[in-house]
Amino acid sequence: MYDKQYFIARASERVPAEYEVSAFGSWFVGSARDLERIDVVLPDADRSRLLVIGHPIDIASSFERLRTSGDLAALDDLAGSFIVLIESSAGVELLLDAAGSLPAVYAPEHGIVTANPALIHECEEDSELVSAYDIEANAFFPFDLTPKRGVHRLLPNHSLALETMRARRVWPSTLAEGVHRPEDNVAFIADRLKRTLAALSARGPLSLPLTAGYDSRALLACITQPEPPEALTAFTSLIDEKAVADAAVAVKLAAMSGIAHRSVSFVEPSAAERLAWLNSTGRSVGGRASYNFKTVASETAGRVLCMGLAGEVGRTFYGRRVRPGTKLTPEFLLRKLGLPVHSRGVEAGARWLAELRSFDARQVLDLLYVEVRLGCWAGPQMIAEGPTTFRIAPFSQRAIFARALDIPFELRRRNYLPAAIVRGERPDLAQLPYNAASRTLHKRLKGLHRRARSLLGSSA
Repeated sequence: MYDKQYFIARASERVPAEYEVSAFGSWFVGSARDLERIDVVLPDADRSRLLVIGHPIDIASSFERLRTSGDLAALDDLAGSFIVLIESSAGVELLLDAAGSLPAVYAPEHGIVTANPALIHECEEDSELVSAYDIEANAFFPFDLTPKRGVHRLLPNHSLALETMRARRVWPSTLAEGVHRPEDNVAFIADRLKRTLAALSARGPLSLPLTAGYDSRALLACITQPEPPEALTAFTSLIDEKAVADAAVAVKLAAMSGIAHRSVSFVEPSAAERLAWLNSTGRSVGGRASYNFKTVASETAGRVLCMGLAGEVGRTFYGRRVRPGTKLTPEFLLRKLGLPVHSRGVEAGARWLAELRSFDARQVLDLLYVEVRLGCWAGPQMIAEGPTTFRIAPFSQRAIFARALDIPFELRRRNYLPAAIVRGERPDLAQLPYNAASRTLHKRLKGLHRRARSLLGSSA
């Protein structure tokens, strides 16, 4: 069995014995002992009870609001990695956190919901999809697809009715731009990040993967140095040349912030170690992450891994060069995701697009990042084996996503949000170049070095 994961079934004997098990409605819910379980009684004649499993970070009195008013909108203010089960007269409904950081896959025929498709032994490998979306070629399974036949992935912004095993979209109904002033959105998001990071610091030591990029620097700008100093450390994994350029800037950022930083040389996992890591994700994702985990392990053991992941929502990750009236097709989306255009991926993409007819192309691509890039690619990595206490992306909050997407597109395209957070919270950190500039400089210096060696060689 795996830490950081859970299992829900109709029959109690089907839940892994190693998990802590309790009844919820007509279902049995098991979870690894490193996951929190918070039971909330709701003051609602229809919705009677709510169970949160995972690592929720309550920075806006969400649980108190749920207990007193029963307003489920309070869930949008929760940070962290979690699932929510809601019991009502209609049965049990399951919701994800904003980015699907604690994933959910489900097998309707067998009445099972779990974080990891590998735990659904009743279903066989879908050899067609496994071949089409080869995780060894850095692919992953898009939309509701998984590597197992008859097992579907629940995407962020959707809920699952357990009685019928049907998913439906719950957010957003609309996406408005410019409702709030950009600077007000920046202030709101910076405040949420500061409160989230303070709450995380209170739970134990933090480890921050620091690059020369925008999002990890925005997190650094929002962190108050905890006591003792070793309660917060930073590192950069030197997995490739880009990371070497990142490290040169990250070292300076950490020094300016008074925190310890290590540039960690790549440590290749053995075949057995890598297989165990892949299995803990349900063989849902591979690529670079499936090699880098051992390198990161030494810096994250017994610590909360605090990532800049999901900050890209505020930087229009997929829509930068897309015009508002662009006609989107499933084939276009798969290419945007860097995935093969396979017939079943096209069918799944068409089903997903059909939910979003009222949104323009750029908004759809913003949701593609949240629901598919984060839900299908990042989510499985968040539950992978590793020595971390748990992994968390502080940007992953629906309240933050809503405010980030309210910022006008042209500002988001120019990385306005994270840059403005840094300027507002730690203007000294804005003095160092961001990664595009630092990597260009690194390449130029390497070119000059090669040229100098060539000239020296020719004159010898």
